[in-house]
Amino acid sequence: MLGVAEREAVGVAESDVWVRAGEQLVRADTIERIGWKAGPGCLALKVTGEREPVAVDVPAAAVPTPGEAQRRAGGEVLADLLLAAVVACSGLPGTHRLTLEVHGASVRWVRETFTADGSSVDVPVDGLAP
Repeated sequence: MLGVAEREAVGVAESDVWVRAGEQLVRADTIERIGWKAGPGCLALKVTGEREPVAVDVPAAAVPTPGEAQRRAGGEVLADLLLAAVVACSGLPGTHRLTLEVHGASVRWVRETFTADGSSVDVPVDGLAP
């Protein structure tokens, strides 16, 4: 893994990616595993240094199919989309925060990128290209 000086020397962008989990922000590089927690319907993030998984609540409208097996499948899709978003953001310079947002009758991951002047730009996960 390249350090900051090595990244700058070869022109590799420095990236900082965070994921909003309820009221917490979790560094994406500390997430060890993403799972589905039945009952409350949430993604459970196993994070380095935390005893218990950190929950990302998933509104019922996001996975409205009946039965736990179908809800689990919907949760797995959200987990896969989170992984794709983290990978895409890690290749972009700057600081990014990924948040699961309600969008109509469903939810989507949204990337918030913080700019040098302190403002931010929001981009839906389906538009992760810079």
